[in-house]
Amino acid sequence: MVAANRADIAFAIQTAKGAAASVSKYRTFVMGGRQPGQVRTHAPLDQTSGTRMMTDMYAAEAHVEGSPQLYVMSKSIGALLTLVLGTRVTTGASDPWLHTITPGSSLLYATFWRWLADLIYEVSVDCKVTKIVLHGESGKPLTITATIQGLSSAYKTSHETTVTVEQSQYFMHYDGAAALKVEGAAVSTIRSFDLTIDNNGQIIPGDSFTPNDIAETVLNITLATTQLVADAAMWKRLHYGSATPSDTAAPTQTPLELAGTPAGFDFKWTRVAASPGPERSLEILLPRVQPQPFDLEPQTQPNPLIQTITYQVLQPADGSAGITALVKNGVADASF
Repeated sequence: MVAANRADIAFAIQTAKGAAASVSKYRTFVMGGRQPGQVRTHAPLDQTSGTRMMTDMYAAEAHVEGSPQLYVMSKSIGALLTLVLGTRVTTGASDPWLHTITPGSSLLYATFWRWLADLIYEVSVDCKVTKIVLHGESGKPLTITATIQGLSSAYKTSHETTVTVEQSQYFMHYDGAAALKVEGAAVSTIRSFDLTIDNNGQIIPGDSFTPNDIAETVLNITLATTQLVADAAMWKRLHYGSATPSDTAAPTQTPLELAGTPAGFDFKWTRVAASPGPERSLEILLPRVQPQPFDLEPQTQPNPLIQTITYQVLQPADGSAGITALVKNGVADASF
């Protein structure tokens, strides 16, 4: 019997397309999803053979795909957010370093390695993390599911173990207690959330068996939250333009945009506080967001009223970042 739980992925950010990393900088176990590796397409040779069965097939193309689900930890989360957003600035002279990560005009390339039960060793180069879903839920660790697309893979005969597997400082949903802020005010009733950052990656074919490139198109960011309903203020503001609409108020024609100081969302999780330190934290800033239409519905049982709202993240009018991720960890910029 071959045990299916003997697996990991490793990766490193490349300096450029075509410049595969020689060794990994990060390595993690997986909790679900597909490890990044080769996928290929076969198609039938359609021809007038005179039979009712296909007579032959051909290999059409091969590329790299993966969607591993990982626990959020202080080192790897900074690298994955850098890959899906594209730009980072690192400050600090010693541990902890602060990595400020924002959207760039293009995404960075990365090299990924996969290991499965001493049966499969594979390296995939010129990959992009085109989408991530960051998930949190009461009583559970934060998770991240990364959609990876890449150009080509190659078989390896050994396990890539340059770095040890990251197995500490797992961020928990409750690491955000009193620090999940909406319009500048902490909201304690958020029981789950899903932050989706989607670059809508496209595989670009060329004249080779493997693709020519991976292109990022529209950057779409949404945040969905599920929480206890304390009042119907958000519903009233969305539909009638005020938390206290007057009698016979008409539906508003203006989409609701969250305000506050800071405006929008400021979610922060602190795994290790500054004291005793060194700090290990993750903060997500979404300054301009609009809640999408939702309704509150009755139930036959006297359960608490719950609302799930999806918020669309928009580009600020002043050209500043529509999303900023702040990661404090022990990774110096030179070894990112």
